Amino acid sequence: MGLLKIITFTINDSYFALPSKSVKEVVDYDEEVKDLFYGSGAIDGILSYEGDLVSVLNSSFFFDIPGERKEPLILICRESRESTVTGITISSIKGIGFVDTSEVKSAQASEADYISGFIRENSETGQGITALLDLGKFLQYASKKIENILKETN
Repeated sequence: MGLLKIITFTINDSYFALPSKSVKEVVDYDEEVKDLFYGSGAIDGILSYEGDLVSVLNSSFFFDIPGERKEPLILICRESRESTVTGITISSIKGIGFVDTSEVKSAQASEADYISGFIRENSETGQGITALLDLGKFLQYASKKIENILKETN
């Protein structure tokens, strides 16, 4: 099949991965993020990245991950050259590596549309099953969810 270069990361105790071409940089979540005072919890704020204002999405909110948030990092992501830059909060980077695309188990129709597949547990690292995300579909999902929240508040 072929190899896919991925960045594996955690959100609290859940494992996720994105194709490395979608991730531009990892930055610390600190005073660089300016609050929007947006009540839903979907957007943490904005930050300046290479002269552009970037929305920082609260990943725990969108992936419905319970527990106290442990997300001190932000993945700066861009789906393609034409798309806008978006920040996604994460807990930690677990690694950058390659996965054989034949080893990625396809997501079932009942799974979230933005999950393109699952990578099996790695017994050497103790890493659990990792959800491989489709950044474009995740950003569409996030946009629709924010739109619905705005409609409900108006």
